[in-house]
Amino acid sequence: MNQVPTAWKSQLVELAQQVDIPVGATQTVASGALLATFDIQYESDSAFVAVDLIRLPDQSVDQFVGKFAVTAPYVPRYFSFREGPPILGMLKWLRESQGLIPDLILIDGHGIAHPLKMGVATYVGILANVPAVGCAKDPLLQQPFELDEAQGSICPMWLEHEQVGIAFRSRAGVKPIFLSPGHRISLESTAELAHILNGPFRILPPIRRADQLARQAARREVSCDFISSENA
Repeated sequence: MNQVPTAWKSQLVELAQQVDIPVGATQTVASGALLATFDIQYESDSAFVAVDLIRLPDQSVDQFVGKFAVTAPYVPRYFSFREGPPILGMLKWLRESQGLIPDLILIDGHGIAHPLKMGVATYVGILANVPAVGCAKDPLLQQPFELDEAQGSICPMWLEHEQVGIAFRSRAGVKPIFLSPGHRISLESTAELAHILNGPFRILPPIRRADQLARQAARREVSCDFISSENA
């Protein structure tokens, strides 16, 4: 097991050369863009991947859940290898079975606000060649945050001398959430997306809905729309 992170680190360092973070506002978060938000829950050796689809800013499209085999152990900072393959599998199913090709994906995890600048949102964004954003409850980069208590407040997250994300106060006086671009989206558009999606809870509503659906599927309260053949 000690050799696995070393091999994984080499892969992430190589993939990081492909990261594209544009400068300035983009059309990625334009009204009408199809946003796919992903969250995963685990039960035994199965990963239940939920996806919530909306057209920005908040027009509901559909929800789906898939079941995949867990193919990698949990290793801190290398979550891409555990969560990336099921999300990529769900994206493929959406495209091939439902004819749905997201303009943007949002993942419960990190983008480039990661020690190797390769969180799961970056990993998926590069391999799927789709704009991607990570949104996490806790930061991987430990640093002091000078963040106002008011709802909507933002402060930058840094890796060395480069801004790689934002801390975002989704509710006044509540612990912030942490967003970072993963691939093919700018810091400016990432911050804009946070404001567009913000709702009545600490967690952004699309992530909250995907989380709830994934939990229901893991508890067998809802049936899966897709079961990977690897699980058969």
